[in-house]
Amino acid sequence: MTSAIPSPRHPLPRAVIFDAGNTLIQMNYAVIASYLAGRGHAVDEAGVHEAELRARVRLDADLAVPRTSTESVATHTDYLRYVLDHLGITGEDEVEAIAEWRRAYNPPVGLWSKADPEAAAALGRVKRAGLVAGVISNSNGSVRSILEATGLAPYLDFVLDSSVVGVEKPDRRIFELALQEAG
Repeated sequence: MTSAIPSPRHPLPRAVIFDAGNTLIQMNYAVIASYLAGRGHAVDEAGVHEAELRARVRLDADLAVPRTSTESVATHTDYLRYVLDHLGITGEDEVEAIAEWRRAYNPPVGLWSKADPEAAAALGRVKRAGLVAGVISNSNGSVRSILEATGLAPYLDFVLDSSVVGVEKPDRRIFELALQEAG
């Protein structure tokens, strides 16, 4: 059992900093499933969600290479291919058609448009505890607008978007910026 009494070695936390994608915000799996089903693929929302989870794990190996950006075209292309591969969609023409649809869908937000069902409650608990709540996200400059559209922004004291601040995770500078923002 830990003590609630702060000490120099174990001070009480003053802030909680979240990621946005796959933490506070999710892809709209229903839209993806509907589009793929319309193209004749036997998929459902749960299957797309599962494929996306597996693709993230697979992508981790690619991102372990130093200087690999999560926001690069190559990373986005590999990620989509991994999702589709887990759904059994591997034909090059079909993959390219789906990639084209994804690029054109709801710019600049794209498919990241749903609040995690537990995000507001978690953020509310952080704020009620008197803590600073912030976000660090490797994004394309749209994360603040997504958080606003999903109703999560009012819970946040700051949002750091890698495209806006010019540095992305895992670079320590983005974490230093967050620590400054959090005070």
